[in-house]
Amino acid sequence: MKVLLLGATGALGASCAIELARSDAVSELVVASRHADDTQRLGRLLDPKGRRVRPIAFDITNGPSLLSAVRACDVVASAAGPAHELEATAARACASQQRPYISLGSDDVVLEELYEELAGSRSVVVPGCGLSPGVTNLLVERAARALDAVDSISVSVGASLRDDWGAAGALDTLHDLGRGGGSEPGAHHSGTPRLIYCPEPVGWVETFPCRHAELITLSRRHPGALVSYRKGFTERSAMDAIRVAAKAGLLRTDAGRRRVLAAVRAATPALRLIPGGGWTAARVDVTGHREDRPASISLGVTDKLVNLASLTFAMSVLTVGEGGAPGGVRSLEEVVEPAQFLAKLGERGVRSARLEPEPL
Repeated sequence: MKVLLLGATGALGASCAIELARSDAVSELVVASRHADDTQRLGRLLDPKGRRVRPIAFDITNGPSLLSAVRACDVVASAAGPAHELEATAARACASQQRPYISLGSDDVVLEELYEELAGSRSVVVPGCGLSPGVTNLLVERAARALDAVDSISVSVGASLRDDWGAAGALDTLHDLGRGGGSEPGAHHSGTPRLIYCPEPVGWVETFPCRHAELITLSRRHPGALVSYRKGFTERSAMDAIRVAAKAGLLRTDAGRRRVLAAVRAATPALRLIPGGGWTAARVDVTGHREDRPASISLGVTDKLVNLASLTFAMSVLTVGEGGAPGGVRSLEEVVEPAQFLAKLGERGVRSARLEPEPL
């Protein structure tokens, strides 16, 4: 298959490009970004002789250039961001050319728009094929299948600023935290902190409710279930600073978010001096009934974000690219077999675990 990878020079895009370039299923990999020098450099690193990797440079917002690149490939993968700015443009272009589209996108507003606009699309559109959404959806599906009925779903992510999010991922996270709320009545990130225990070595993380794609995908898949989403950074001082920035309204605009990101990046070298850390984790808590009795299942995963997101993304591209997925907007658990997919991730070192309460 011929794969077009948008946002290929970003932190997660480059890692995905490495995975795709080594796959025998990919006959040609087109790595694309806005920056010609970076794209050419990536192409040379992946394929010095230029036999299977072809670098191109263009802006996704340039419609003719995007459509031309999409038409020349069999499947399109996007690590470009911020997702709330670029996701809809890329997905619509792929749908218009009937090309499968897979992305790391996580914006709930864009996702709702795509569900409405592309309901009758003949090509499949699968946003959210990273850690969250992505792995989180697979963990929820695994837990839900062990229950007879699902009453509530809680997704929590604990991230370290010392992990490599990349500029686009960081801006998306600040955008999520700036809106706050989630599905919890009256909730806002600045007023309802909650400690969430993530698998070691992350441990306890102060999290805040916010909007995210899982609120859409999981509610559609489990109608009637109460779905909530929370996120926080493992560095408490950084989380406090972001909360102050949110109260000041700095996370409500692109310019404000970029100012906060610049400040966070300036502080990152100091954060790296703190022993340990640098890990990202997610956990899902699913409650419901099994055999007419209340039951709950908690699953979690911890690793470097580059493994959690990029491996999931690359595997999703290859799976969807092989065909067989129905058209329209789909979540990851709808186009892959969750247990098998998680098992393959486990073979690459990314392992999920069941979290059990232990009486003191």
